[in-house]
Amino acid sequence: MPVIHVELWEGRPQAVRDALAADISAAVVKHLEIPPEYLTLIFTEVAKSDWYVGGKPS
Repeated sequence: MPVIHVELWEGRPQAVRDALAADISAAVVKHLEIPPEYLTLIFTEVAKSDWYVGGKPS
């Protein structure tokens, strides 16, 4: 049972997360040839102020 974790900046509308989840799920189900109910997808939203790249705030 695959578990996909997606971390992104907070504040995106629910409709955007729903559409992204549908697209990611469809790709994983297709390529791993598994039933959709075997896949778990978790979004973790992070404040932009807590996101650093190369030791610097984004």
